[in-house]
Amino acid sequence: MSVADAKLLDMHERALNMVRAAVRGLGAEALRWREPDTGKTIAGEVVHVCEAERFWLRDAGIEPQLDVPSEEPASVEELLAALDRAQQRFGDLLSEKPGDHNLRWRVCRVSQHALYHAVRIVHFRTRQQPDWTMPHWDRPGSWEHAVDLVTDLILEG
Repeated sequence: MSVADAKLLDMHERALNMVRAAVRGLGAEALRWREPDTGKTIAGEVVHVCEAERFWLRDAGIEPQLDVPSEEPASVEELLAALDRAQQRFGDLLSEKPGDHNLRWRVCRVSQHALYHAVRIVHFRTRQQPDWTMPHWDRPGSWEHAVDLVTDLILEG
């Protein structure tokens, strides 16, 4: 695997790690709490991230082979497992098709999408739990590091 492909997969992992960190430790009630301004739930946001991962694979003509849980009965563990499957699927495909521009573009797209929804999830969680902060915010894998990696990839062109 090329250095560029490895960086893309690292970016994808970091983006999904933001989502994972934002939902870990939540109970069923917090997952399904509806944010007053949007009516959306944290569970729904995670399911949406997983569905987008599946969508972009299909858009590339690739069978996603990703099971996505339903929002209502899903537990944190099921949501995290779905994120793990999506990450693994993209990693496997990029290993099979190194340097594939079509696939690389989709890894970038789903990473950006996951970062956006991670921020929404953090917002929803802090609306419920005002004292909660993202764990390890200043460590590798944090929001800042994920954004810096995206910036580095853009600059490297």
